[in-house]
Amino acid sequence: MGTDSRRRFPSFSQIRFGESNESWTQELELGWAWRMWRAQLARVLSREEITGGTPVPLTDVACYILIRMKSVLPIFLSMFLGSSIVSLAQSPEFNEPWKDPKIAIAIDPYEGNPIDWEALATDGRVVAIIHRATIGDRVDTKYAERKIEAKRRGYKWGAYHFGKPGDPIKQADFFLEIVKPAPDDLIALDLDGTDPAKHMSFEEARVFIKRIREKTGRYPFVYANNLVAKAIRDQYGEDDVFAKTHLWYARFKKTVTDFPSGTWKTYTIWQFSSELNCAPENRSACLYTVPGTEYDMDVDVFNGTIEELRSKWPFDLPTKVSEARP
Repeated sequence: MGTDSRRRFPSFSQIRFGESNESWTQELELGWAWRMWRAQLARVLSREEITGGTPVPLTDVACYILIRMKSVLPIFLSMFLGSSIVSLAQSPEFNEPWKDPKIAIAIDPYEGNPIDWEALATDGRVVAIIHRATIGDRVDTKYAERKIEAKRRGYKWGAYHFGKPGDPIKQADFFLEIVKPAPDDLIALDLDGTDPAKHMSFEEARVFIKRIREKTGRYPFVYANNLVAKAIRDQYGEDDVFAKTHLWYARFKKTVTDFPSGTWKTYTIWQFSSELNCAPENRSACLYTVPGTEYDMDVDVFNGTIEELRSKWPFDLPTKVSEARP
């Protein structure tokens, strides 16, 4: 009977608390980071090639490694966690990107927003217009005439459907009948809330998106505020429908540090200004003022330059309809 040469770890009771271990309790005070790393370390160190297949208690492994690495781990954790937390906040696309004159701007009006076309033309950064086309089973009364005028003036054009409760296939077909999207027209679905009694439900939205894909060979953009984007991430993750769309993100603040990454890694278009954060009595305080429009015009920033928007629009080129069908 030979000696068992497999590597063994000391049990919690075998750890000697002396001068060499005096700061180990500081590592335990790392809170949730301690619990996360304890689980990670256990998964690594309980592999067969290290332990020879001998089960190693989670507490034993974590405590052993923390003590052995007590001079390095807190520094490493601080650097790793700190950089992870601030990296998103420091990402240019989430930190007032509209202040960069090279970044493209778009507007997304509906019939209630007046537009002075001559004044609008004085802002060369506004290169795209995404207009509401349909809402449930109703047509936006300004859509058709503004589409003609915008294209005549050289703007990139897009159309969106405001999703309502009800048959999503009927809504998708109605939207396409009204819009008749050209290959260079952006198409989008507006999911304005999480209450299925007031707005199109997420399951209805998935059916709508698949119907658009079936009919056009394209995936529409999905308009979602932070609450909707987070709910979709939590319920669907990287699913086979939402994750294939581009995100039209709505968040009315200067910087975003808590973007709900998951279904979408980032936004393609960010709606950052509207009547929710822009008041008529103090337009100078609005995040961006588009000439020829009122304070309640929805203003969007593209995640890229003016040239990139022009070259990539509408972002999802059609495939053959036969190829789009499952």
